[in-house]
Amino acid sequence: PLARAVILASYRDIDTDRRRVVVVGSGTMATDAAVRLERSARVQVVGFVDDDPVGSQPVLGVDQPVLGGIDSLAAVCRHTRAGRVLVVAPHRHEARTDAALRALPETVSVHVVPPYVELTGWKAAMEDLGGLTVIGVDGGASTPAAWSAKRTLDVAVALAGLAVLSPLLAVVAVAVRLSSPGPVFFAQVRIGQHRAPFQILKFRTMRLPDPVGRGDTESQAAKAARVTRAGRLLRRTGLDEIPQLWNVLVGDMSLVGPRPLIPEETKALPRSVATRFDVRPGMTGLWQICGQHDLRWDEMCELDVAYVTSWSFRTDLRILAATPRRLLQGGGAIGARWQAPTA
Repeated sequence: PLARAVILASYRDIDTDRRRVVVVGSGTMATDAAVRLERSARVQVVGFVDDDPVGSQPVLGVDQPVLGGIDSLAAVCRHTRAGRVLVVAPHRHEARTDAALRALPETVSVHVVPPYVELTGWKAAMEDLGGLTVIGVDGGASTPAAWSAKRTLDVAVALAGLAVLSPLLAVVAVAVRLSSPGPVFFAQVRIGQHRAPFQILKFRTMRLPDPVGRGDTESQAAKAARVTRAGRLLRRTGLDEIPQLWNVLVGDMSLVGPRPLIPEETKALPRSVATRFDVRPGMTGLWQICGQHDLRWDEMCELDVAYVTSWSFRTDLRILAATPRRLLQGGGAIGARWQAPTA
């Protein structure tokens, strides 16, 4: 825990004023953008600015105030010591918004959330089109060579990981076995590429349920009570998922991809996210580094589609590089916000 705290502290800005953000806009899109920002330890949303506010804006369960109209943006930034402004498009008062942004001091940086943000993945790039600055949202189709490189990386990392981590895997297996009676590994059916089912492997982190109980109706609190002490540590560090390297090696999964869902969760998916099954599910992905258990179900679906539609080999490398930091922040909670809606 001490090492994790030190490493996380090294990521934070010394100047906290640079992390204070005022959002221009209100309503669903502005609130969703603020929620994503608030999940970062480096960002604090101090409030919203809008001439036609849509009520108070609940961000992570807290109502964020509308601090004033668009014309007061500079004064609001000065009063709240905000160093960043986030403009959520589309906006109904474009001319006044443009004037308010130009009136901001140089110490305040401006960022814009574009419309169709769900289509703007990591392949998006600024381009010049006949003198007009535009955003390319897809970056073109990925080549067969890129997909081959992805599979080569999967196999190489899985083989190296299983070999190098074998002593650690042995220690974890002994700890799991001593924590409570039962098998070392936990296997569960998940839905993979092209909706093909497969058995995902994890280290067991929970005590076996009472055989006379009703496991299908077990509450989240009861499930949390069955997590062992060793299981809590494994979940916080992500060590419980290392056996999935075997799933990667045999081709059921990839290092990076959409979250692998259980069959019941796939029934709740809308048709608009069917493309998530075009690729192998991943041990990590956008869902992991963008919030993991803090995500809502619809947010997780959007991230899965964004990954598939904007995939590139470089995207996988960036996600893999960002995953350790996410693991240092902890995770593995039961009853995550992305739990599939029930009928």
